[in-house]
Amino acid sequence: MTINTVINTVSPKKSINIFLMIIYFLPVALVFWFMNTFYVNVPFWDEWSLIPFFEKIANGSANFADFFSQHNEHRMLFPKMIFTALSFPFDLNLYIYIFFSLSIVVLTFISIHKITNLGIVNENKYTSHIFNILNCFFLFSLIQYENWLWGFQIAWFFINACVVISVVILVIAKKLNPNIRFLLSGLCCVIASFSSAHGLLSWLALIPSVLSIEGNTNKKIKRLGIWMALFIVCFIIYTIGYQKPGHHPDILFFLKHPLISGGYILTIIGFPLGTSLLLSQLIGLFILLSFSFFNFYCLRNYKSEFTLYAVPWLSIGWFATLFAGMTTVGRSGFGVEQAMASRYTSVLILLSISCVNLYRLFISHNIKDISITKIYVIPIRIFLSSILIIFFISSNSHAIAEAHNISLSRRTGKTCLEVVKFLDQSFNDLSNSCLNLLYPNAARLKDYAKKLEKIGFREFPKNIVFQDAALKSHGYIDIPRKTEKLLTFSKNDTLKIVGWAILPEKKQQPNVVLISYDNQNSFFSSGNVRLDRPDVAKAFNSSLYRKSGWEANVSLKTIPLGEHFIKVWVYDQDFKQFIKLNGQVKINII
Repeated sequence: MTINTVINTVSPKKSINIFLMIIYFLPVALVFWFMNTFYVNVPFWDEWSLIPFFEKIANGSANFADFFSQHNEHRMLFPKMIFTALSFPFDLNLYIYIFFSLSIVVLTFISIHKITNLGIVNENKYTSHIFNILNCFFLFSLIQYENWLWGFQIAWFFINACVVISVVILVIAKKLNPNIRFLLSGLCCVIASFSSAHGLLSWLALIPSVLSIEGNTNKKIKRLGIWMALFIVCFIIYTIGYQKPGHHPDILFFLKHPLISGGYILTIIGFPLGTSLLLSQLIGLFILLSFSFFNFYCLRNYKSEFTLYAVPWLSIGWFATLFAGMTTVGRSGFGVEQAMASRYTSVLILLSISCVNLYRLFISHNIKDISITKIYVIPIRIFLSSILIIFFISSNSHAIAEAHNISLSRRTGKTCLEVVKFLDQSFNDLSNSCLNLLYPNAARLKDYAKKLEKIGFREFPKNIVFQDAALKSHGYIDIPRKTEKLLTFSKNDTLKIVGWAILPEKKQQPNVVLISYDNQNSFFSSGNVRLDRPDVAKAFNSSLYRKSGWEANVSLKTIPLGEHFIKVWVYDQDFKQFIKLNGQVKINII
């Protein structure tokens, strides 16, 4: 059978369905590629704080208080359960974390797909696919790069799923008894409440959906009263023993500086579609005004068919809007630019989705003439969809550039972590060491590394060979230039060393150089390998060495007085050896 014959046997309808499946799959595949390309399997920041918790589980001393304990301002009871279930069977393979996050977002999209197909008016099913595809592009947008590349952020996706599933239960699962739907939705909110601080907002956000449950006015008021009582109970339990993190800004900052706070909330709302501060604020203003209009319109027409179908989008939008307000109150003291943190976009994307679908419903329910819909509305929808896709392309390009930097930084930190047993005490006092790329406190990280070994999650080599003379050149010290002259410094001075480093004929090039003095088999400083060196690439006729340059500003405080030789090394992970670069610097500390 020829290819043309196969094509001819496929009906136009089936061809369209196959095409739609491919379009739906593209954003998911993009995220999958993104994770595989840029994720580095090493604990990062908050993930290190889980190590003592895992140690207690490993030795059997963990209790409910350990699960319920406060992390910053969050109660992460349910995420800690997830972390435990994912960590021990796979020896803390953090790839499991991020792909679990991806599976949660897939579940969220399936739920949103059901909501989108609710109340389609004056539309054929293929037109409705446009909005489901837009929802898909929103939910799997790479602008969430911080959360896609950080397993600890499971809670963000998990809470979103709880809210959206609650809406589906309350509004769509009509075959279930109303009281059963009420209880199941409440259970989802309890889980969200004890997953992170903003999970508590789910109770307030779902009020429109709770009021939409069938029943007379008295039943609706009774349900609302029970709902708010459950919220208050969760809030009280949440605050037991609660302590405000000391490093957070004044909670009244937003009242004292309304202009900064106003700019902050517009930025945080608009950033999922904007890559600059001004553009984010303009988009944020448009989204906020649009959502306010739809709330006002539904309030004025609360018995209309439009309001009936708008309710789930109102709840989803309320959740994101309340989150934006909560974050503004708690974080605007850090400055407006902080609102552009990628991790916030996972929640605020829900507000964009809500507004897009509310516009769809508004047009559908206010233009009853199908012929007018086909002539005017459909082209407008396609045009607006094209504009949104342009925004997605722009934001995704920005995300890929940021992810490249994140990946480079964490690979550098991972190399330092692997040789942690060869990093001496001076690393504890450095503010810019390679260990600080993974955690701000190097001394504590070293302690966590010991616990990792004790649990059996990691093993750090202790018998690494120091190779003074390799058969092939692995790099050179360019500055200070080779000289017999003794360079004199005081204890408080900083020595600047510049050079290049490579791993000959290997695809994975070094991302850090390690610095020692005299014949010490340990390192007191480091430098990142990421500077452009086209001369090295040209000399070796390989583009692999394009970014082989490094620079290190070495503090001399921990080196004893007198004359010393400074040496620079590169780590060969495959052969478990440190290889010295050509040249050394002779110094005298007085």
